[in-house]
Amino acid sequence: MTYKDDLLDAIWREEYAFRHDKRYQPATETSSNEYGNEIAHRTATLLADNLVASLKDKTVDELKAYLQSYEDGRP
Repeated sequence: MTYKDDLLDAIWREEYAFRHDKRYQPATETSSNEYGNEIAHRTATLLADNLVASLKDKTVDELKAYLQSYEDGRP
């Protein structure tokens, strides 16, 4: 793997976590929310895949800046 691939992988993980956390539903006494959380996983995976695909042509500096945006509170 190249440094650029490592950056894209890190962006994918951050985007997945960001998207999944927005949709995750904790279990309750009456519901495991398993189905909803499976949808959250699939949606987060799809959105992270699409984002990384759209960033493949960016430079290393642009990828670093994008990754930094997660630490800065991603808009």
